[in-house]
Amino acid sequence: TFPISGANMVESIKFHETSAGIGRLQLNALQYFDAVPIRVWEHKIGCYSVVEKWLKGRQGSLLTSTELQHIAKVMGSINDTFQVLETIDSIVAKPARMR
Repeated sequence: TFPISGANMVESIKFHETSAGIGRLQLNALQYFDAVPIRVWEHKIGCYSVVEKWLKGRQGSLLTSTELQHIAKVMGSINDTFQVLETIDSIVAKPARMR
């Protein structure tokens, strides 16, 4: 979620854990994405954190509503990928006779 409206300026990108496995991704003093899974924030392709890299490329810029929706969808897709991988792992871990 992105609960507080405002200028949508990417000023400083900070992630704060708020509960077990969940955090808040702060974009500026007032605005943030809430309920971001830590594994989504930490997810890397190569040596880059996907979400952090995308946001750092826009640091000092105002995000449009389309860009906010885009990064929210990216974070959702990363989270969905983790859930699918967990399902696959649980199926593969079962003995063959139970599949």
